[in-house]
Amino acid sequence: MSRLAGIARKEVFTANQAVFQQDTPGDKMYIVKEGQVEVRINDHNGHGHPAV
Repeated sequence: MSRLAGIARKEVFTANQAVFQQDTPGDKMYIVKEGQVEVRINDHNGHGHPAV
């Protein structure tokens, strides 16, 4: 964890702001310090549904 702390950067997101999009390459790891995150998966019609 101490190694992560040395390279971590703080990012702030507003309510309902997307953190990442489905099918885009992942190049970051997010740790939620406070608040809530909802992960949604789009179906073949483009409608989002909760992933869990």
